[in-house]
Amino acid sequence: MCKLCALVPPKYSAEFIGSMFFTLIGCGVIITAIDDIGFIGVAAVLGMTYIALYQVIASVSGGYINPVFTLGGMMDKRLKLDEGLLYMLFQVLGAVLGALILWACLRSMGYEASMAPAGLGGNIYDSSFSPFWSVMLVEALMAAFLAMIYLGTTTTKDSGRATSGLAIGMAWFAAAAFTFLLIGTAGLNPARSIGSAAVSAALGSLRPLTQLWVFVVAPLAGALVGFCLYKCKLGLSKQAK
Repeated sequence: MCKLCALVPPKYSAEFIGSMFFTLIGCGVIITAIDDIGFIGVAAVLGMTYIALYQVIASVSGGYINPVFTLGGMMDKRLKLDEGLLYMLFQVLGAVLGALILWACLRSMGYEASMAPAGLGGNIYDSSFSPFWSVMLVEALMAAFLAMIYLGTTTTKDSGRATSGLAIGMAWFAAAAFTFLLIGTAGLNPARSIGSAAVSAALGSLRPLTQLWVFVVAPLAGALVGFCLYKCKLGLSKQAK
């Protein structure tokens, strides 16, 4: 094992790698294939990518990958404050690297990120199509849905990775499809949004960066709502017994 890898605990490197591949594949499909497979196809790829990554890293780090899930884990006291913040940091760093690798892959194809409004698959919305309040609401609601599913399916140590990963991946597919169709974009993952916006800005496409806060604040707010819904569900279950 290289010295650099030895300095980083496996759980953080697992989150870094997971976020890197999620950003690389997700943004890559948005750029190269959305005209061919449409929003539903992109949403399906995002869901399948999460399922595959979760199977590999869940036993090491919990398979959070997304700061929305990480914040939910922190609220549920599965992660300590410093641990959760480091998870988020490595998720963002992984997303930045994923966006950089994507840019390097696309250079040979003649793609110029500065020529595309969304840059490297970043999140932007058109206020003439989707009002600001609707973007915030949809992003928050779907992030709440995702956080609730993640927390609910990974609640016990004997939760099977295959079952949990499949449930969360299907939730990703449903949430991304719904969000794409309603507002024309789907963030739902602040790390991916930050990584693609940062690299896009460095390449000259600034619009994703100017709207970035929306795709960070709304999903994280949604994570808090999702945690509350998850706890409410548990409370109702206990009362029923």
